[in-house]
Amino acid sequence: MRASVIIPFFKGNKYMSNMIDMLNKNYILVKDNNMDMEAIIVNDSPMVKVNINKDNIDIPIAVVNNLHNVGIHKTRVNGLDNSHGDVILFLDQDDIISDNALFSQMTNLGDADFFVCNGYLQDADGRKKEIFQNINHQRCSLNLDFHYGYGNPIASPGQVLIQKKAIPEEWKTHFFQNNGADDHYLWLLLLENKKIGKINTEKLYTHVMTGNNTSLDLDAMCKSNQELVALLDGKVDYKRLYRLKRRALYYGSHPERILTKLRFLDVGIFRRYYSKMKQK
Repeated sequence: MRASVIIPFFKGNKYMSNMIDMLNKNYILVKDNNMDMEAIIVNDSPMVKVNINKDNIDIPIAVVNNLHNVGIHKTRVNGLDNSHGDVILFLDQDDIISDNALFSQMTNLGDADFFVCNGYLQDADGRKKEIFQNINHQRCSLNLDFHYGYGNPIASPGQVLIQKKAIPEEWKTHFFQNNGADDHYLWLLLLENKKIGKINTEKLYTHVMTGNNTSLDLDAMCKSNQELVALLDGKVDYKRLYRLKRRALYYGSHPERILTKLRFLDVGIFRRYYSKMKQK
């Protein structure tokens, strides 16, 4: 088995040293167990050169330069188009993975189409909390009703190892103009297409909350979620899609206001209902 690790790059040279060090450590463990991996850095800021010190680099690494800024979704697909692996891991440039992340995900994948590990959310002060608080919460990542009625429980694509052949064509051909929901689109398509997902309870991934994350920009996320609704319209169960649409509208309509909460009372009811799925 060969893994392709795809890293969208945007003015991210300050992250490259740590990223290469992490990938090297993963590569050594993978190779020692008769597997293989490669790294593909896709530069979405072509005015900036990707600086990589090639001394002491073990992992095969390639740099792909976009002709112009195209956004994170198409950048990920450009990396996918240049990959040679059987399985894919999409990492953000500031992500952190443990030294055994790829080894654990690859050796335990089995017959699954995608494999979701646990990990941590780390704030700007370095404080961490688990992404999934318990096994039931983690199982929500494989539940379509939870995705539509509550939200995306997967913090980032870096938690998910995916069989390359399982990635839907729709995701590779319909690109988001607004960053944020392309990863949720991928999880929904995988689940809608009845792909087999499994969970890895090991904590292998850390999502760093820098304050500049798209998921923290409510206006941008709202626009991206509206794109998501439009892409799924007419292709999925209309009741589920209605819940997603209402959530997108709610978070784009000053959700802190009492009148907004009353207008979107159904959103609160559904979220309360599905939140019970996260409990032990």
